[in-house]
Amino acid sequence: MKNQYVFCFLFLWYCYSCTLTPRMAIPQELKNELVRTGRYNSYVRYLNQSLDSNNAEDLSYFLSIDYFCTFSTGSEHGQILLDILREKGDTLFFKALTLLNQSEKINVKGYILIGIDNQKKYNISNLIKEYPKSFGYLNIKPW
Repeated sequence: MKNQYVFCFLFLWYCYSCTLTPRMAIPQELKNELVRTGRYNSYVRYLNQSLDSNNAEDLSYFLSIDYFCTFSTGSEHGQILLDILREKGDTLFFKALTLLNQSEKINVKGYILIGIDNQKKYNISNLIKEYPKSFGYLNIKPW
């Protein structure tokens, strides 16, 4: 009987841990900070929810995350935001942005800008052309 409880517990733990597997790669430094601060599970939950859903409100929960304290982890989060923008498209991302308050909107803009600045593969002029609604709403201009 005891073995059945152990098996049941392990099975439930396995099912729970599967839901915490990110559906998008999280850079190691960002992952380390999230684990260190105890925010990894919620970050992954919101990330997966934003990727699995076509609901602007679900995406806005992830966009409202603003607890990174170093340039490098903020930059890595900004790169994830850009990857989500690319995957979900300009219209849904724009709708999610409109659900944010002014402070959250400024944070998203900052994360995206340092994500662009830290990655040489992104050309801001091309991103502005590809995603005019989102970049226009965030008031991001080429530099």
